[in-house]
Amino acid sequence: YLRLRKAVLDQGAKLIVISSRRISLDNLATHVIRCDAGGEADAIEALLPSTATPAEAVRDIGDPVVIAWAPGSPGRDETAVFGAVVALAHEYEGRLLVCPPHAGSQGMIDMGCYPSLGPGYSVLDEPGKDTRQILEAAASSDLDALLVFGADPIADFPDAALAERALSGDAYVVVMELFATATATHADAVFPSVAYAEREGTLTNLERRLQKLEPVLAPPGAATEPWRACLRLAQALGEDWGWRNFGDVWADLRASVATHT
Repeated sequence: YLRLRKAVLDQGAKLIVISSRRISLDNLATHVIRCDAGGEADAIEALLPSTATPAEAVRDIGDPVVIAWAPGSPGRDETAVFGAVVALAHEYEGRLLVCPPHAGSQGMIDMGCYPSLGPGYSVLDEPGKDTRQILEAAASSDLDALLVFGADPIADFPDAALAERALSGDAYVVVMELFATATATHADAVFPSVAYAEREGTLTNLERRLQKLEPVLAPPGAATEPWRACLRLAQALGEDWGWRNFGDVWADLRASVATHT
């Protein structure tokens, strides 16, 4: 946001916002194109030279062009809007910046939390399940256990009824959370998580810059870091990852993830 603001206010960049609702960037925008919810793809395609609508916005598309696209909630079919964004970037020979929806999303994608990608964006021979497929499998009793770390699918997933069925099914549900979310109330076991000021780790921003997190407070009660909870689950299943502290985790990560070597 701050870089966009500086580009517009200090460097004269033209900002075109396409959204179905008012957002904070509207105040900086040269043009605001409002569309119906779900109509983003049509609005983007209208900016192609062959259509050139609205004409005044198209005239302000210069060189270089950077297109920032923020996906919606997990589970929405955004094939059409993504295709339109890619076509727009290709037509104007611009760059595409995908902006994941949550603070930790970029780092999670880097680590391989995406159906068709492994750690460091390696391509998997057999893609895994996306959010909807995981919830459908749990709802159909095809999963023995469901681990939910720092997510609230009942509140965030577009199909709340499916999320409810998944969490109320036969799968053993483990939730690691900082708050008593709607999802946590459906759990068979809840692991209390530490807050950001109580953990050591890193945060990856949209520019792929790593920011180091250092604990400044002691965690209360039984609250623990998510990686320690994963380690204990692995140990209970007979696995030893050799982690004793964050340094061990970071060393393993750098040895295994090509983008972090």
